[in-house]
Amino acid sequence: MPEQRLRLLGSVLVVTVFATLALGAVPKTWSDAEVLTHTDLNANFQALDARLAAQESKRAIVKKNGKEWSLDATYCASTSESHTGSGWGGWGATKAACEAACSSSSAHICSAGEMIRSASLGINPSHIGWIDGDYSFAPPTGPVRNCDGWSSGAPNILGHMWDVSNVPSGGQGFPNATSCNNALWLLCCD
Repeated sequence: MPEQRLRLLGSVLVVTVFATLALGAVPKTWSDAEVLTHTDLNANFQALDARLAAQESKRAIVKKNGKEWSLDATYCASTSESHTGSGWGGWGATKAACEAACSSSSAHICSAGEMIRSASLGINPSHIGWIDGDYSFAPPTGPVRNCDGWSSGAPNILGHMWDVSNVPSGGQGFPNATSCNNALWLLCCD
């Protein structure tokens, strides 16, 4: 019996030390010869559970150079204006436009993967729009390369788009490409 108590006390000590270092203080800490009660122990575990749940619910956000970028994002809004590929003014400008559209400092132009995730979750824009294709390919009509970083409106350069124009009833859209001289909205994710 004393060996079991020692193991239990050791386990509680490890949990308490972990909680204190990783998550902050727990409701109860014990001193020498103090009786361990189930009420105090349960209160500590409940406090740890609440703190872990709070950590797990946080979104992953990359922070660099004073900017934020949400990871594993979903579609949140479209910009209020549409522009050709050159009308956006580069990657920084597309991010700023999406931050305004979604009212979030971590919003950004959606990637193809984020739009597929969004569609899978039933989150769909009602119109076509520019996206970050995450890939480059060269169909016969010209290279697809995000309108050269959202700085080209040339008709022979293509940009990635989310296409809902040719989707059968009940469809959700798909990645496609169009000429950078077309004016589209940015599809934004956060």
